[in-house]
Amino acid sequence: MARAAALTAVREHGLYGRPDSPPEWNQALDQAKAGGPILVKDPDDPRDDFFLVPLIPKNPTAKRGVWVILDPQTLTLREASLLENWKTPTFPDDNSGDAEKASQQPLTLPDGTVTQFKKEDFTPNKNNLVWKASAASILPYWPLKELTAPHPITGESVSIYVTQDGKVYSALLPDEVDSTSNPAPQTSPNPSSIKSRTVSKILILVCVGLLASTLYYANRDNRQPQIEKHQPVTNAQDATIEELRRNYNAIKKNNIKLKHAYRQNLEESRKTKQELERYKASSAHWKKLYENLHNKKNNTETNIPTKSEYYQLRAELERLKALLKQQQQQQTAKP
Repeated sequence: MARAAALTAVREHGLYGRPDSPPEWNQALDQAKAGGPILVKDPDDPRDDFFLVPLIPKNPTAKRGVWVILDPQTLTLREASLLENWKTPTFPDDNSGDAEKASQQPLTLPDGTVTQFKKEDFTPNKNNLVWKASAASILPYWPLKELTAPHPITGESVSIYVTQDGKVYSALLPDEVDSTSNPAPQTSPNPSSIKSRTVSKILILVCVGLLASTLYYANRDNRQPQIEKHQPVTNAQDATIEELRRNYNAIKKNNIKLKHAYRQNLEESRKTKQELERYKASSAHWKKLYENLHNKKNNTETNIPTKSEYYQLRAELERLKALLKQQQQQQTAKP
């Protein structure tokens, strides 16, 4: 069903098969077939789970293909992208080598525990892939593999994530964190050596100051402005890194806004659907009641009331109810 829904969605949204459809999309979707849907789950919020469906072009040598993201419950379109040379994500298994890679390095778990698992400790998740906007994977079209292992202290199951390229993460955080480093053990300083080290530092600083002042006065007349050879390159790299950091933060904020707006729209659509169902049920109820009152063909009785008679009887009943209520109030008021 997800395959048919993906093909129908791109056509209904005008990405293919219409005169105003983009030519790149038309070329990629011409006689394309839908591949097997891949279930991707969010480890924190199940409302963000989705189906990832590849639309495979007819030409096997085509560089561009369409990937569709569907809601796993309603199979409605969430988004679609035209990607170039995009590989199909793979699942972990016993022969993929993911468990061996994860066992070759110490890992820092989310609770701060540092441990190194054995290969036999890992169990691959073969049912679904995992994705959450993080440093491990920014795009939902490149989900992560999941391995589970028992916590070395509590015994509870913990998740270890492996990218499609084989990089290991112990947590899905928004910023890059080296979760595979083992912190150096902290040793308390020896009180007897503090004094000697302090004196040594003072002597070193005095010597460096004297040497710097001597060189300054010796070369004061011959000094010329010097420019490091690699300074422009370093400045350019710093500017590029800062620009990338700003773009990443902007994308992350925009992603949060889009997720919030999507949830609001989803909630509003649910409320509208519920109101529509109640309206349909109410309409069907009154329609059935009206047909039962006026279906003279299947009813052997001949004294079926008309619509006006029905409303007259209803008004008379309301009048009798009011009169009975008034009499009860009068009886209650008497001593």
